[in-house]
Amino acid sequence: MRILLTNNHLKQLGGSELWTYTMAMELQKRGHDVGVYTKQRGVVSAMMSHLMVVDPRGYDLALINHNTCVDVDAKYKIFTSHGTVPELEVPPNDMDDYVAVNENVSKKYDIETIIKNPIDTDLFKPTSEIGDTPKTVLAITEVRPDVSYNVIQPTRDKYNMPELMNKADVVISMGRGVLEAMSCGRNVVVWDNRPYWGSRGDGYLSDFSKLTGNVAGEYLRKDINLNAEIAMYEKGQGAKNRQYILDNHDVRKIVDQYIELYERRHLSN
Repeated sequence: MRILLTNNHLKQLGGSELWTYTMAMELQKRGHDVGVYTKQRGVVSAMMSHLMVVDPRGYDLALINHNTCVDVDAKYKIFTSHGTVPELEVPPNDMDDYVAVNENVSKKYDIETIIKNPIDTDLFKPTSEIGDTPKTVLAITEVRPDVSYNVIQPTRDKYNMPELMNKADVVISMGRGVLEAMSCGRNVVVWDNRPYWGSRGDGYLSDFSKLTGNVAGEYLRKDINLNAEIAMYEKGQGAKNRQYILDNHDVRKIVDQYIELYERRHLSN
Protein backbone atom coordinates (compact mmCIF):
# COMPACT_ATOMS: atom_id res chain seq x y z
CA MET A 1 0.00 0.00 0.00
CA ARG A 2 1.17 3.54 -0.74
CA ILE A 3 1.12 5.52 2.52
CA LEU A 4 1.95 9.20 2.97
CA LEU A 5 2.86 10.80 6.29
CA THR A 6 2.84 14.58 6.75
CA ASN A 7 4.19 16.93 9.39
CA ASN A 8 4.42 20.71 9.08
CA HIS A 9 8.07 20.74 10.22
CA LEU A 10 10.84 18.17 10.42
CA LYS A 11 13.56 20.66 11.32
CA GLN A 12 14.53 19.45 14.78
CA LEU A 13 14.03 16.64 17.26
CA GLY A 14 10.56 17.07 18.71
CA GLY A 15 7.35 15.21 19.52
CA SER A 16 5.40 15.17 16.26
CA GLU A 17 8.63 15.01 14.26
CA LEU A 18 9.70 11.79 15.98
CA TRP A 19 6.13 10.45 15.79
CA THR A 20 6.46 10.80 12.02
CA TYR A 21 9.89 9.17 11.93
CA THR A 22 8.87 6.27 14.17
CA MET A 23 5.72 5.53 12.18
CA ALA A 24 7.50 5.84 8.82
CA MET A 25 10.23 3.39 9.81
CA GLU A 26 7.74 0.78 11.01
CA LEU A 27 5.54 1.13 7.92
CA GLN A 28 8.55 0.80 5.64
CA LYS A 29 9.71 -2.27 7.59
CA ARG A 30 6.34 -3.86 6.79
CA GLY A 31 6.88 -3.39 3.07
CA HIS A 32 4.61 -0.41 2.41
CA ASP A 33 5.56 2.23 -0.17
CA VAL A 34 6.07 5.13 2.25
CA GLY A 35 6.39 8.83 1.47
CA VAL A 36 6.95 11.71 3.90
CA TYR A 37 5.95 15.31 3.19
CA THR A 38 6.84 18.45 5.15
CA LYS A 39 6.90 22.23 4.77
CA GLN A 40 10.19 22.61 6.67
CA ARG A 41 13.10 20.20 6.34
CA GLY A 42 15.96 19.74 8.77
CA VAL A 43 17.49 17.23 11.16
CA VAL A 44 14.57 14.78 11.23
CA SER A 45 13.85 14.85 7.49
CA ALA A 46 17.55 14.09 6.92
CA MET A 47 17.17 10.98 9.07
CA MET A 48 14.71 9.61 6.48
CA SER A 49 15.88 11.43 3.37
CA HIS A 50 15.14 8.36 1.23
CA LEU A 51 11.43 8.72 2.04
CA MET A 52 11.00 12.47 1.52
CA VAL A 53 8.73 13.59 -1.33
CA VAL A 54 7.95 16.96 -2.91
CA ASP A 55 4.87 15.77 -4.80
CA PRO A 56 2.42 14.28 -2.26
CA ARG A 57 0.00 12.74 -4.73
CA GLY A 58 -1.27 9.30 -5.65
CA TYR A 59 -1.42 7.64 -2.21
CA ASP A 60 -3.87 5.10 -0.86
CA LEU A 61 -3.69 6.41 2.71
CA ALA A 62 -2.44 9.68 4.20
CA LEU A 63 -1.64 9.94 7.91
CA ILE A 64 -1.77 13.70 8.33
CA ASN A 65 -0.22 15.69 11.14
CA HIS A 66 -0.97 19.44 11.20
CA ASN A 67 -3.67 21.38 9.42
CA THR A 68 -1.13 23.01 7.09
CA CYS A 69 -0.58 19.67 5.35
CA VAL A 70 -4.09 18.64 4.35
CA ASP A 71 -3.81 19.55 0.66
CA VAL A 72 -2.40 16.19 -0.39
CA ASP A 73 -3.80 13.52 -2.67
CA ALA A 74 -4.87 10.24 -1.09
CA LYS A 75 -7.88 7.96 -1.30
CA TYR A 76 -8.30 8.12 2.48
CA LYS A 77 -7.05 10.79 4.89
CA ILE A 78 -6.68 10.36 8.65
CA PHE A 79 -5.87 13.50 10.64
CA THR A 80 -4.11 13.01 13.98
CA SER A 81 -4.31 15.78 16.58
CA HIS A 82 -1.39 15.79 19.03
CA GLY A 83 -2.21 18.61 21.43
CA THR A 84 -4.81 21.00 22.80
CA VAL A 85 -2.88 24.27 22.48
CA PRO A 86 -1.04 24.68 19.11
CA GLU A 87 -3.09 26.01 16.22
CA LEU A 88 -1.54 23.38 13.97
CA GLU A 89 -3.42 20.69 15.89
CA VAL A 90 -6.92 22.08 15.29
CA PRO A 91 -8.72 19.45 13.17
CA PRO A 92 -9.56 20.68 9.66
CA ASN A 93 -12.76 19.93 7.80
CA ASP A 94 -13.16 17.27 5.15
CA MET A 95 -10.87 14.58 6.52
CA ASP A 96 -12.09 11.01 6.22
CA ASP A 97 -11.23 10.20 9.82
CA TYR A 98 -9.81 11.79 12.95
CA VAL A 99 -7.55 10.46 15.70
CA ALA A 100 -6.52 11.95 19.05
CA VAL A 101 -3.32 10.86 20.79
CA ASN A 102 -4.81 11.05 24.28
CA GLU A 103 -7.99 11.60 26.25
CA ASN A 104 -7.50 15.33 26.70
CA VAL A 105 -7.21 15.92 22.96
CA SER A 106 -10.20 13.65 22.39
CA LYS A 107 -12.34 15.76 24.72
CA LYS A 108 -11.05 19.08 23.40
CA TYR A 109 -11.90 18.34 19.77
CA ASP A 110 -14.64 15.72 20.24
CA ILE A 111 -12.61 13.03 18.49
CA GLU A 112 -13.92 9.53 19.14
CA THR A 113 -10.86 7.49 18.20
CA ILE A 114 -7.80 7.56 20.49
CA ILE A 115 -4.54 6.01 19.31
CA LYS A 116 -1.58 6.54 21.60
CA ASN A 117 1.85 7.86 20.64
CA PRO A 118 4.13 5.23 19.07
CA ILE A 119 7.45 4.30 20.69
CA ASP A 120 10.06 2.08 19.05
CA THR A 121 10.54 -0.24 22.01
CA ASP A 122 13.38 -2.08 20.28
CA LEU A 123 15.31 1.18 20.06
CA PHE A 124 14.18 2.61 23.39
CA LYS A 125 14.95 -0.32 25.68
CA PRO A 126 16.98 -0.87 28.85
CA THR A 127 20.60 -1.68 28.00
CA SER A 128 21.87 -0.95 31.51
CA GLU A 129 20.42 -1.39 34.96
CA ILE A 130 19.35 1.61 36.99
CA GLY A 131 20.88 2.03 40.42
CA ASP A 132 19.43 1.15 43.78
CA THR A 133 19.49 4.88 44.46
CA PRO A 134 19.52 7.74 41.93
CA LYS A 135 22.89 9.18 40.97
CA THR A 136 22.69 10.42 37.38
CA VAL A 137 19.87 12.53 35.94
CA LEU A 138 19.23 13.15 32.25
CA ALA A 139 17.53 16.54 31.91
CA ILE A 140 15.69 16.94 28.58
CA THR A 141 14.70 20.43 29.62
CA GLU A 142 14.85 24.01 28.38
CA VAL A 143 17.12 24.96 31.29
CA ARG A 144 19.62 22.96 33.31
CA PRO A 145 17.92 22.05 36.60
CA ASP A 146 19.64 22.80 39.89
CA VAL A 147 19.65 19.39 41.57
CA SER A 148 21.98 17.50 43.89
CA TYR A 149 22.81 14.82 41.33
CA ASN A 150 25.07 14.34 38.35
CA VAL A 151 23.21 16.02 35.45
CA ILE A 152 23.65 15.29 31.75
CA GLN A 153 21.80 17.01 28.90
CA PRO A 154 21.31 16.25 25.18
CA THR A 155 22.77 18.48 22.47
CA ARG A 156 19.47 18.31 20.49
CA ASP A 157 21.35 17.99 17.19
CA LYS A 158 21.96 14.24 17.38
CA TYR A 159 19.47 11.40 17.71
CA ASN A 160 21.22 9.59 20.56
CA MET A 161 18.48 9.71 23.18
CA PRO A 162 18.38 5.94 23.89
CA GLU A 163 22.10 6.00 24.65
CA LEU A 164 21.77 9.00 26.96
CA MET A 165 18.74 7.58 28.76
CA ASN A 166 20.62 4.39 29.52
CA LYS A 167 23.32 6.43 31.25
CA ALA A 168 20.79 7.86 33.70
CA ASP A 169 18.74 6.58 36.61
CA VAL A 170 16.17 9.38 36.32
CA VAL A 171 14.99 11.36 33.31
CA ILE A 172 13.44 14.83 33.68
CA SER A 173 11.26 15.65 30.69
CA MET A 174 7.85 16.47 29.32
CA GLY A 175 5.91 15.07 26.42
CA ARG A 176 7.40 12.34 24.28
CA GLY A 177 10.63 12.24 26.25
CA VAL A 178 8.66 10.88 29.20
CA LEU A 179 7.38 7.93 27.16
CA GLU A 180 10.81 7.19 25.69
CA ALA A 181 12.39 7.26 29.15
CA MET A 182 9.73 4.91 30.47
CA SER A 183 10.44 2.55 27.57
CA CYS A 184 14.11 2.54 28.61
CA GLY A 185 13.06 1.46 32.10
CA ARG A 186 14.01 4.73 33.75
CA ASN A 187 12.32 6.58 36.61
CA VAL A 188 10.77 9.83 35.37
CA VAL A 189 10.09 13.29 36.75
CA VAL A 190 7.67 15.28 34.58
CA TRP A 191 8.93 18.88 34.63
CA ASP A 192 10.34 21.67 32.50
CA ASN A 193 10.96 25.41 32.61
CA ARG A 194 9.69 26.94 29.39
CA PRO A 195 9.45 30.63 28.38
CA TYR A 196 5.70 30.51 27.70
CA TRP A 197 4.66 29.12 31.12
CA GLY A 198 7.65 29.11 33.43
CA SER A 199 8.46 26.21 35.71
CA ARG A 200 5.82 23.50 35.93
CA GLY A 201 5.14 19.80 35.67
CA ASP A 202 3.60 16.82 37.44
CA GLY A 203 6.61 15.64 39.40
CA TYR A 204 7.65 12.06 40.01
CA LEU A 205 5.68 9.70 37.76
CA SER A 206 4.21 6.59 39.34
CA ASP A 207 0.50 7.23 38.71
CA PHE A 208 -0.17 6.17 35.11
CA SER A 209 -3.51 7.98 35.10
CA LYS A 210 -1.41 11.12 34.56
CA LEU A 211 -0.64 9.80 31.08
CA THR A 212 -4.12 10.62 29.79
CA GLY A 213 -3.17 14.19 28.98
CA ASN A 214 -0.58 16.00 26.89
CA VAL A 215 1.26 12.76 26.03
CA ALA A 216 2.48 12.50 29.61
CA GLY A 217 1.00 14.64 32.32
CA GLU A 218 -1.35 17.48 33.06
CA TYR A 219 1.50 19.85 34.00
CA LEU A 220 -0.52 21.40 36.81
CA ARG A 221 2.06 21.92 39.54
CA LYS A 222 4.16 25.07 39.71
CA ASP A 223 5.76 24.42 43.11
CA ILE A 224 7.88 21.35 42.33
CA ASN A 225 11.06 20.78 44.30
CA LEU A 226 13.07 18.59 41.95
CA ASN A 227 15.34 17.18 44.64
CA ALA A 228 12.31 16.09 46.64
CA GLU A 229 10.68 14.51 43.58
CA ILE A 230 13.83 12.61 42.62
CA ALA A 231 14.08 11.40 46.22
CA MET A 232 10.82 9.49 45.64
CA TYR A 233 12.84 7.18 43.37
CA GLU A 234 12.04 3.47 43.44
CA LYS A 235 14.19 1.08 41.44
CA GLY A 236 11.22 -1.20 40.75
CA GLN A 237 9.32 1.65 39.08
CA GLY A 238 11.62 1.38 36.08
CA ALA A 239 10.34 -2.09 35.17
CA LYS A 240 6.73 -0.96 35.66
CA ASN A 241 7.34 1.98 33.32
CA ARG A 242 8.80 -0.29 30.64
CA GLN A 243 5.86 -2.68 30.81
CA TYR A 244 3.35 0.16 30.54
CA ILE A 245 4.94 1.32 27.29
CA LEU A 246 5.07 -2.21 25.89
CA ASP A 247 1.37 -2.61 26.64
CA ASN A 248 0.16 0.78 25.42
CA HIS A 249 2.66 2.50 23.12
CA ASP A 250 4.68 -0.08 21.16
CA VAL A 251 4.88 1.20 17.57
CA ARG A 252 3.84 -2.19 16.19
CA LYS A 253 0.55 -2.00 18.07
CA ILE A 254 0.04 1.63 17.08
CA VAL A 255 0.58 0.94 13.37
CA ASP A 256 -1.82 -2.01 13.65
CA GLN A 257 -4.48 0.33 15.05
CA TYR A 258 -4.11 2.83 12.19
CA ILE A 259 -4.23 0.09 9.55
CA GLU A 260 -7.24 -1.51 11.23
CA LEU A 261 -9.00 1.86 11.34
CA TYR A 262 -8.35 2.35 7.63
CA GLU A 263 -9.53 -1.15 6.76
CA ARG A 264 -12.62 -0.94 8.95
CA ARG A 265 -13.77 2.50 7.80
CA HIS A 266 -12.59 2.65 4.19
CA LEU A 267 -12.16 -0.81 2.77
CA SER A 268 -15.42 -2.02 4.29
CA ASN A 269 -17.42 0.61 2.40
